[in-house]
Parts: sequence; C-alpha cells; structure tokens
Amino acid sequence: MVWRPKWRGLSLTSWSRKRSISPDQFVEGQPVDVEVTVSYELLSREEAELNLGFSQGRPNSYSSTGKLNVKAGKGEVVLHGRVVPKHTGNLPFAKVHVTMTEFPKRSRSAPLASDSDLVEVR
Repeated sequence: MVWRPKWRGLSLTSWSRKRSISPDQFVEGQPVDVEVTVSYELLSREEAELNLGFSQGRPNSYSSTGKLNVKAGKGEVVLHGRVVPKHTGNLPFAKVHVTMTEFPKRSRSAPLASDSDLVEVR
C-alpha cells in the first residue's frame, strides 16, 4: 500500500509524509510488527523526533510505539512498531499516524508536522 499523503496545515519549514506501510492489513487481536517508511524535511530545528502511533480502538486517541530522532535536512527513514490492532469503534479500520515533534521536548509543545491514514482491520 502506498500512502497518499495530504497536506493538513503542516508547517512550511518542517514536514513528514508516510510513504508506505507493511503489512497493509491487520487482523484484530493479533500482534503485528509494523514498518512505516517516512519522508521528511526538517528546516525549522536542528533535531526532531518522529513518532509512530496507532489509534488502539479509539478515534481521537493514539498510543505511540516507535520513535526515531532525525537531524535537520531531508531524509527517508523506516519507523518500526508493534501493535495489537483493534477496530475503531464499530468501524473496520485502525488509524496509523506519524508526528514530528521538537527534540528535546518541552513540557508544552505542539507537533511540527503530522500525517495519518487508515489501515483495514479484519
């Protein structure tokens, strides 16, 4: 599955986009190791952290399972995480998200950029 990233008010100086995910389907309740390939460009900071997370059955809540620090500039990385997929309410999908945050983190800060998409849960 190739992710079709959408611009969602991302910062003009820092962005991240999911490029691919493996596997492209989940089975509810069965643990799965997930790889998400992310392209990014970081211009607004010297360093940032990319976080991989999943909806865990709730539409507006995420559980982060993988993270990786990146330096300023352009790049492409693979984030790894392990999840036990759940349907989102009664809907047959789970949301996968990647956020780019400041590093080191401040006590109160907003993501520099984020992207998310849905994966079918059988």
